[in-house]
Amino acid sequence: MVKLEKREGKIYTTTTYNATFIKKAKNLQGKWDGEHWVFDEKVENLVREVLKDIYGTDGEGYTRKVIVEIDIDRYDDIDGQDLKIGDLVIITRRTRDSEVTLKEGVIVISGGFPSRGGSVKNPRLSAYKDTVIRVEIPETLYAKIAECQGVSLVQDDTDLEAELIKIEEEIKKLNQKKIEILKKLGRD
Repeated sequence: MVKLEKREGKIYTTTTYNATFIKKAKNLQGKWDGEHWVFDEKVENLVREVLKDIYGTDGEGYTRKVIVEIDIDRYDDIDGQDLKIGDLVIITRRTRDSEVTLKEGVIVISGGFPSRGGSVKNPRLSAYKDTVIRVEIPETLYAKIAECQGVSLVQDDTDLEAELIKIEEEIKKLNQKKIEILKKLGRD
């Protein structure tokens, strides 16, 4: 979830926890107020860029989404305790003895994860062999992993909003064509 609000010369962002976002927020002089990251409005464009880079959206407007499946045995971006898409962590194990946490929208299709994994100092996901997950993500994040091993596109553009946008664009084109034909017929 990503939300961006503007009020009183400040930008307020609400996001799920992400270490990379925190680092970049601090670089933009962002301050944590206990509920939001707060930025000066002068850096709004930079904040939006960071949000889009990490989360695939800045929380405003329509974001095209796709469904992908990831074969964990073959996927490149696992650093032990996290599975990431770009900088977005979608699966994590905080401690050796804790269950794996699946972020919103992540489904285990086959295989799974043991109830514990790794060591005290180095927790690990330790996925069972042939574990496959499915997740809906913004298309911009999919572009970052499209060429990675173990990634397959299951469904392109899962949102009806995109269908509506396509239809509206087609209507505009047809109306423009209609105007051109009417001009040629002298009925403008």
